[in-house]
Amino acid sequence: MRCLLRHVTHWPVHFPPHDSLAGGLFSGAITSADSAVEKGSRFDPDRVQGSMYRNRYFKDDYFKALKQLKEVRLPPPLPSRFP
Repeated sequence: MRCLLRHVTHWPVHFPPHDSLAGGLFSGAITSADSAVEKGSRFDPDRVQGSMYRNRYFKDDYFKALKQLKEVRLPPPLPSRFP
């Protein structure tokens, strides 16, 4: 991980923070328990995994915290493409 971060800070590469333990909620694609999800995705309530993820991560306090983090986040990094 240290090697990856060294390269990301050296080159203008976009590296979105993602914690697989948070089920991908930091991606910003899901902002509330009512957010539409793709059929067959890890959050699809019709799948066993989707039901488990929803029970574990779709909590009002989590979504409130994500909203607060979004309000104080840093500006986006430089574009990942070279001119």
